[in-house]
Amino acid sequence: IVTTPGIRLILGGTAMDAVATPLVGVIPSSITGAYRYIKEGIADWRLGMCVGLGGGAMSVAGALVATELGGEVVMLGTALVLILSAAQTFATIYQEGKKGHAQSVGESAQGETGASDVLVATPHTRTNYIKAMGIGAFAGLYAGFFGLGGGVIIVPALNRFLKMNYKQAIGTSLLSISIISVPALAMHAYLGNVNWVLAVGLVLGVVPGAWLGAKITVGASERATSIGFALLLIAMGLWLGVSEMLGLR
Repeated sequence: IVTTPGIRLILGGTAMDAVATPLVGVIPSSITGAYRYIKEGIADWRLGMCVGLGGGAMSVAGALVATELGGEVVMLGTALVLILSAAQTFATIYQEGKKGHAQSVGESAQGETGASDVLVATPHTRTNYIKAMGIGAFAGLYAGFFGLGGGVIIVPALNRFLKMNYKQAIGTSLLSISIISVPALAMHAYLGNVNWVLAVGLVLGVVPGAWLGAKITVGASERATSIGFALLLIAMGLWLGVSEMLGLR
């Protein structure tokens, strides 16, 4: 979410640099973050693997399409997807707030963090595995096309279709992203889209950043996590979209 606008707007990279190069940092950062969530028991590794395996082949297709259309088109599409994902997240927060308000005082006082922070395991049914594979296929196409790993697709989808709360969805998505990003990066590298100089700097910075980010999120409330996620999405989307349309870099 941060590296694509950062490469394009701050470091002055080309549009294709901003699409492909973040995947180099996505892999170690997602592995680091996933380990932290799994260790804390806030990730479903089985469903995460299903999402990742479902998205692998589609990520290669996404990389091919992105290269054909050109980086500028991808940047504008990235901005739109970030803003739409933020809107969906805010809508979910609003709906959960209405449900919470409708509960009795006794039910809503189950704990200081609220009932939405309670981790409820998603059943490992055949239907849910199929849903996970479908989420992965769409996220893989997205990851290869936009070079963002697929988290902005996977997290809201896990929340909506598999009923995970946002902490569980973020933790599970990190494992999926680490799988999906490998074939996407391989194809972009083959096509010559990766700026390896920028990639080295990303790798050096993302691992400690991912560890710190996971630590903060694990300790935060469910509401704070979801609101923070949505605000980051909309801020990056608006910045990138406006800058691309005005030609500001």
